[in-house]
Amino acid sequence: MVDQSKCDGFTLVELLVVIAIIAIISAILFPVFAKAREKARQAACSNNLRQLGTAFQQYTVDYDDVLPGEIDGGYGGSGHTGGWMYLKECPASAAGDFDPVRGSIFAYVSSKAVYVCPDDSLGQLYGDSYAVNQCTMNFDESLSPPQEPQPGKSMADFNDPALMMLLSEEGNPDDVSQTTDDGSLWLHYNKLSQRHTGRSNVVFVDGHLKSYSWSNAMADHILTDGQDIPNCPS
Repeated sequence: MVDQSKCDGFTLVELLVVIAIIAIISAILFPVFAKAREKARQAACSNNLRQLGTAFQQYTVDYDDVLPGEIDGGYGGSGHTGGWMYLKECPASAAGDFDPVRGSIFAYVSSKAVYVCPDDSLGQLYGDSYAVNQCTMNFDESLSPPQEPQPGKSMADFNDPALMMLLSEEGNPDDVSQTTDDGSLWLHYNKLSQRHTGRSNVVFVDGHLKSYSWSNAMADHILTDGQDIPNCPS
């Protein structure tokens, strides 16, 4: 006859020990999983920028070694065609304000998803996460109003294409929205986003990609062709 008083089972203390062990394991693993997910999103963002950099290079081959132009929302560029990105309203603040299909490089990309970082919720709404370095454009401030779209520079204009930032993830001046407002990053006015654990993906004119913090980007002078100068190189 079986002694019912000795049936197998967990005591309260044993249950509490098991729960504590599960909690400890979860506390260890959840940050690891979160970090892995972020690395995957950053890798997807890097791949986007590589594709966009390749599209810029293909465009320059087809257009006599001249980079695509840009529209600049701060100078009334919204609503103009001919830039690498089309902007309906500036600053971008509503769904679909960016329309990459109407941009000059879309024929080399053919997917709107490439223009948006997976970590950028506002960019997913507006339609773009990335901005071109305004110093890669021939911007003439003497014109009133300035030319729109602003024409891209010739490859021959760069001191070293491997030192000149082409595209990056822009954060607005107050760095609150962490996304681009017009697809153009201006020296002294805009800065890189910090959405990837304080860093941003950057693709250079020569097509290579690197992750940067804003302080390191400034130290390397990546906006000004590697030159320690106060304005865009002429």
